[in-house]
Amino acid sequence: MKKVAKTVKDAQISQINTFIFSQELEYRYMRSLQDRLENHIQTASAYEVHKIKKGSLTAIFVVGLVLLAATFDTIVTVVDDVDERDRILKNLKKSLKGDWAWNSAQEIVDRLTGAEVGNHVVVDKIRFREKDKKIDLAIKLITDVDPNDPPRKAEPTLEMIENNIDQLLKKGRRNKG
Repeated sequence: MKKVAKTVKDAQISQINTFIFSQELEYRYMRSLQDRLENHIQTASAYEVHKIKKGSLTAIFVVGLVLLAATFDTIVTVVDDVDERDRILKNLKKSLKGDWAWNSAQEIVDRLTGAEVGNHVVVDKIRFREKDKKIDLAIKLITDVDPNDPPRKAEPTLEMIENNIDQLLKKGRRNKG
């Protein structure tokens, strides 16, 4: 999950950096915005777990929202010229109404498609879902079987436990009788 979260964050910071460096800003502002946002990303949450199944994991990522609030706050804090700040915030709002979330989602898909994101963990499926002006990105991870790994002991089933109880009860009866 850490590698997937890092990929999601990296894709989103890439989108934000593209926005920042497309603005007509003094370099010191661009650098300050970029540095503060990169510091913020270390503690930002990138995903919420939607469901876990044996052998796979599906995580739902809310695309494009992890760093947007921080971007807004950072612009307000860093850019002290009111006219320039207002211009940048209007451009940010315009970008958000455009293809921001779709571009972020597409970058995440491009980075994760076919990727091994852990020890024998691979990205199996990625799907988009648009809901209430946001895009959820469902990423299903599966554990790839390594033929060199020793076979794992089977998980106990209800039937196995019942058989063990029956055997123990039979053994107890034989010892008594």
